[in-house]
Amino acid sequence: MASGSGSVQFPETEIKRHIIDDQIFDRGVRIAKHREEPLSNLKCDAHILSGLCRGSEGSPYVINVAFSTDPLIIIDHSTCTCEYGRVDGRCKHVVALLLKWNYLQQLQARARPQQPTVPIKTEPVQAQRPHKMQSASSSSSSS
Repeated sequence: MASGSGSVQFPETEIKRHIIDDQIFDRGVRIAKHREEPLSNLKCDAHILSGLCRGSEGSPYVINVAFSTDPLIIIDHSTCTCEYGRVDGRCKHVVALLLKWNYLQQLQARARPQQPTVPIKTEPVQAQRPHKMQSASSSSSSS
């Protein structure tokens, strides 16, 4: 269901910053948690996350989110073919896509087998003692 750039996670604070409206964010949360899986074809290529969302208008809505990662993940802009998303790209479907992507990435991370750590054999470092210099008085007393 999800493919592409592995570990990209969109912080909830960044999603809210981009969407602005708390009601839209909450509606997106409900879509992302929906049991009937309205989201499909999620993929992330380079710096674009995309997917489809089954909506009320018959054909699925096409959603795209462009982002940058230098050094933090910043959502640059988004688009959705729903009526509300066509205005400025900040709709509940965008929220749902981002949250669902995060959830799927978390599932994949948990499913990855943990690599056993192999101890590296190292030689103990021996402390070197400083050489004692014989003083002139100790060498002359031995004669």
